[in-house]
Amino acid sequence: MIAHQMWLPFAVVIFISGLYVLLFRRLFPYPVSGRLALLAFAANIAFVLAGVALFATTGLGTNLTSALQRDLQAAHDLQASLSLAFIYAALPEEALKIGIVALLLKCGTSRLRHPSDGFQLLLSAALGFALIESCIYVYVLGDQAELSRSLLAFALLRGALGALLHSLLAMVAGYFLLSLWPARGNRWLWLAAAYIAAVILHAAFDGSLLNLIFQGDGATDGDVTSGLETIDPRSIAVPAVVWMISTVVLVIFGLWGLRTALQRTTEGTIASRRWQYAGLAMIILAALLFIVPAKLTASETFETALAPAFGAILFVIGLIMAMKRERAGRYPS
Repeated sequence: MIAHQMWLPFAVVIFISGLYVLLFRRLFPYPVSGRLALLAFAANIAFVLAGVALFATTGLGTNLTSALQRDLQAAHDLQASLSLAFIYAALPEEALKIGIVALLLKCGTSRLRHPSDGFQLLLSAALGFALIESCIYVYVLGDQAELSRSLLAFALLRGALGALLHSLLAMVAGYFLLSLWPARGNRWLWLAAAYIAAVILHAAFDGSLLNLIFQGDGATDGDVTSGLETIDPRSIAVPAVVWMISTVVLVIFGLWGLRTALQRTTEGTIASRRWQYAGLAMIILAALLFIVPAKLTASETFETALAPAFGAILFVIGLIMAMKRERAGRYPS
C-alpha cells in the first residue's frame, strides 16, 4: 500500500508539521539560531529512525513487541495503563527530546543569544519527534484493511494533534529551561525538573486516554471503534476525569510557559495586532467546528469526531497566535 496510496497521508503529516514549524518560528520576535533549530528537529527524526532500524534488524524488536503486547493485554485498569504509558512512551520520548536540547545547549553556547533559545530548541525537537511518530503511526495503520479507508482523516488528526501535544509538553518543560539563562545555579536541577514535569503530564494524558480506548468490549480484539461504542459510562468515569484534568493542566501550563518565554524577550517589542486578530478568527472558527451538527460532517464515528477535535486544536492554536510579539519599529502593527 505504501507506493501509491500512502504518499498523500505522509504528505499531509509533513505539511502540517511544516505549518507548526513556521508558526513557532514566526511567533518569537527573536528566533533561535536556525542551524540549532534544524539540528534539534532533525536529530529527533534521526534517532527515532535509527531506533526503528535497530529493533527491526535485531532481536530487540521482537522482544519489545512481545513485551508490549503482553502489557497491552493486561492494561485494562487505569493504573496499568498509566504504568504502560509511563514506561513505553513518557520516559523514553521526553528523555530523547530534552536530552538532545541539553546537548545542543552545552555545545552550541556561542550561538545562544536570547533567554528563550532553549525553549525554542525544545519546541523544534518536539515537532521533529511528532513528525516521525505520526508517520510511523500512518505506516502501521495503513496495513490494516479496516482502518485504511480512514487513513487520510487519521493522518490529518494525528498530524495536527500529535504536533500540538508534543509542543505543549515542550512548553511545560521549556519553562524550566528558561532558568538556564543566564548560567547560574545547578543546571542539572532545572533539566531534571523539566524532564519530570513533561514525563508526568505525558504519562497521565496517554495512560488515561489508552484506558478509555480499552474500556470497550471490542477493544481487546483490536476493534477500537467497536470498543468505543460499547463503553459502560460507569467504567470510564475515573479515567475520563484523569484525562480531562491532564489535558487542562497541559494546556494551561503549556500556554503559561509560552507566555513566560515570550515575556523574556519583550524588550523592544510590541504585541502584534494582526496576529491577535488572526488568533481571534481561529478561535471563532474553532467554536463553529464545535457546533457543526454531526450529520453535516459524516455518518461514521471516526469522521464525525474530526470537527470537534479540530475545533479544540484550532482553539489552542488561536490562543498561541494571540501571544505573538513583533519588534517595535520593524513590523508596524
